[in-house]
Amino acid sequence: MNLSNTRLKYLYEAAQLGTMRTTSEKLNVATSSISRQLVELEKEISLPLF
Repeated sequence: MNLSNTRLKYLYEAAQLGTMRTTSEKLNVATSSISRQLVELEKEISLPLF
């Protein structure tokens, strides 16, 4: 398992802030990029995150 710091940071921020849009704005990263990384994390750990 290769849990990257970036994916974990995106997960943490999304959980704290509640929306991908707010997370995107705070981290200055495209919403689609955050979403894609979280989908990959879900696949990696074989569990739905949200």
